[in-house]
Amino acid sequence: MILEEKSLSKVELANKLSRSLPSLNKLLYDLRLGKLTLKSLLQISNALNIDISYIFEKKYHKEEVNFSMWKTRIITATSTMPTGAIVELNQILAGYWASLTNPEKQKLGKWFYSEVESGSFPNILSHHKNTANHAFYEII
Repeated sequence: MILEEKSLSKVELANKLSRSLPSLNKLLYDLRLGKLTLKSLLQISNALNIDISYIFEKKYHKEEVNFSMWKTRIITATSTMPTGAIVELNQILAGYWASLTNPEKQKLGKWFYSEVESGSFPNILSHHKNTANHAFYEII
């Protein structure tokens, strides 16, 4: 991470940005999700004394999620599930879910939902989303 390269702790960065540590953690989380405003990006780049493009280079040079691997795992798992079962993605990938980070779970969930909606999984239908925006799927 950039902080390690700059030998800067989160507390020191929070102080430079005049933020509390929880506020900085939220800011860094939003950065990982790509949800920061230009103003926040400029504040971070100024506090770290780096060019703003460096933030993007670090963010997008991370290893991308291997969706083809997940598609194979999902097809394998759902082939043994009973027809009519209503499940969440975490139930389909129960053996792997706990090892994923929250951003990986979110990225995988968004990808899977769009793939199901587009018909890429012929044996799975989108059933509904609950109030927490968790998607449920029906095995057909």
